Amino acid sequence: MKNVTGGQVLLLLILLIPLMIMSAFTLTVLWDWFVVTTFQLPALRIPQALGLGLIVSYFTMNRTTDPDKDFSDLMSEIIAKPFVFLGLGWVVHLFM
Repeated sequence: MKNVTGGQVLLLLILLIPLMIMSAFTLTVLWDWFVVTTFQLPALRIPQALGLGLIVSYFTMNRTTDPDKDFSDLMSEIIAKPFVFLGLGWVVHLFM
């Protein structure tokens, strides 16, 4: 990643908790739509989804970063990911 300023690091730290909660919310909704209805498993709550997301991220985290990627591109990906997955899941859910 190109040079990151202190303000960008601060912005990332401020957005970290809301982004984690949005990702956990997305996981709970997708879990309800696909896993609960298919396998009759219990629904996930936000804390459980946070923990599950951390476990999956731990094992699947890509440790390499693109040196040409700038901070705004990275933030765009991080912010958009839960919304894109929720939207795609909603479309698939319509066909169930």
